[in-house]
Amino acid sequence: MLALGFDGAHAQSKSVVVPSRNGDVTVQTNGDMAFDEEWNVQFIGGRCIAQGRYDAIRDWGVSQNGIEFTKSSSGRAGTYELYTQDDQDCIKWHFAPTTDATRTFNLRYTVVGGLRIYEGGDQFFWNFIESDRQYPINDSNHLPGNAKPDEIKATTYENNSEQPQNARIVDGNTVVFTGSQFSDGDQWTLRAQFPHGIVNAAPAAWQKDSDQRDAIAPWINLGTGFFSLLALIGGSLGLYLLWYTRGRDNPTGVIAEYYPTPPTDDPPGVAGVLLD
Repeated sequence: MLALGFDGAHAQSKSVVVPSRNGDVTVQTNGDMAFDEEWNVQFIGGRCIAQGRYDAIRDWGVSQNGIEFTKSSSGRAGTYELYTQDDQDCIKWHFAPTTDATRTFNLRYTVVGGLRIYEGGDQFFWNFIESDRQYPINDSNHLPGNAKPDEIKATTYENNSEQPQNARIVDGNTVVFTGSQFSDGDQWTLRAQFPHGIVNAAPAAWQKDSDQRDAIAPWINLGTGFFSLLALIGGSLGLYLLWYTRGRDNPTGVIAEYYPTPPTDDPPGVAGVLLD
């Protein structure tokens, strides 16, 4: 069971305003993650999730006061639409216009193949606040858990900078993640590790590819450095050869022989050689 919450968000435009956002996330026995988020929204509601770290998202749904919205691209109140944009899976829902009034909605979706599965511990590793989000969130918390307290590891990252002090393990079922004063462009990532085997899931294809890239990255960097050095040496050698063959003065030829006897009384000739 994982639960999460958001409080106190306001927008800079009238396209999206989210005064608060709360939710529950349940990690199912097959490794799927079922999200149920409560959004307090002004104007238009919507969410986009970047692809690449899960297999699929299914079971999208939106409701207000227990009344389900209908999937439709008409843009009418009481409908929602699904679409893909810039390698993101997105949902947008529509409701009757209001004058700065706030409405409460429930957004549901299930992430398939989103957990990281390792022998040393399975991981919930999720960008809960995306860097391209157009509204700030001032305070948020997330509660994951499913093991003994001493078997859980948890941390947070803000803009890829680790902030472990914002993750607090409460008990075997609860970890609280707390962040504050998020601005446009900030990214907030949550990470919780629990013992391997609690869920019956295998590593997804994207995880295998990611781990393989991470494993060979040091060798690629080493090779890049080696070839850069080789290119530097080769370039210097090439410049030297170019100078040697074309840039310097031609050799003067054979050096004059040494004569041990004094010169004769004949008048000296006028000759000279310009040497390097």
